[in-house]
Amino acid sequence: SATISLADGATTVTFRATDNSGATTSTTATITVTAPAINSVAPIYNPNNGHYYQFVPVNGLSWDEVNTAARSLTHNGMSGYLATFTSVAELEFIHTNMTALGFSGVSNIYIGASDAAEEGRWRWVSGPEGLAEGGLGKTFFVNNAWVGESFSGNYGWKNPQASEDYIYLYAFLEPKFYITKSDNRSVQGGGGPGGYFVEYGNSAPVVA
Repeated sequence: SATISLADGATTVTFRATDNSGATTSTTATITVTAPAINSVAPIYNPNNGHYYQFVPVNGLSWDEVNTAARSLTHNGMSGYLATFTSVAELEFIHTNMTALGFSGVSNIYIGASDAAEEGRWRWVSGPEGLAEGGLGKTFFVNNAWVGESFSGNYGWKNPQASEDYIYLYAFLEPKFYITKSDNRSVQGGGGPGGYFVEYGNSAPVVA
C-alpha cells in the first residue's frame, strides 16, 4: 500500500506494477481533489447596534492572520474586523445566537482584543475602537479593573493572570475572556483556535 498526497484540483497519477518475471504494466488515472469549504454561516444582524456578526471556523492560524482575514471581508457595504464586545448586552447577543451563528460546541474563538502594546492594559484593537487613544485602541481593562461597563459573572475573565497578549472567547465553551498567545497553531482540541468572530459595522473612529 502507499499514501499519495494531492493538492486541490485535478492530478494525473500513473500506477506501475512489476511481476515476479520483471514484466511491468502501468495504468493512468485522473484524480480530482476538492478541498472542503469553510462552513461559516451567513452573518446575523444585531438590531441593538445595527451591526452584523459572523463566526468563521479555522484551525492553526495566528491572531495576526485572522485579524488580516477579518479585515478583508465585507457585508452589505460594511467593513469586517475582529469583533469587539464593548457591552455585556452585545456579548449576550452572541451567546444567545450561538446556534444561528454556527459555533455551538466550538471553543477558542479569537476576538479583537490585545495587551501587546502595554502588558496588563487590555484594548479593543480592531474596528472603530482600534482607532481610539491615538490608534492604540480603546482600553477596557487595566490595573485589574474594568474601564467603562463591567463584565462579570458569566461574561467575566477566565484567566486574567496569564501573560499572553490576545483573547479567546469560549475557551472551555464559556463566554468569557480567556488570555492566549498570538501564534498558537495547535488544533482546537490542543489549545489552538477554533475560529474567529467577524463584526461588520461603522468604520468611523470611536472618540477616546
